Amino acid sequence: MTLAEFERWLLCQIAVYHHAAFSAGRLCPAQMWEQEAARHGPLPVSVRSEQLFRQFCRRSR
Repeated sequence: MTLAEFERWLLCQIAVYHHAAFSAGRLCPAQMWEQEAARHGPLPVSVRSEQLFRQFCRRSR
């Protein structure tokens, strides 16, 4: 498998995961994201890698 083939396979697997319900009556990850984004507003997006790292890898207080 080439790197390009692996990247395509991985993206397909992520898409499958995000649209699959994991138990009866529960939302799939994509639906949950939409619901919570509507409730809390969009996430701040940073183009600087160090800011992005701090946004998603915060230490517990």
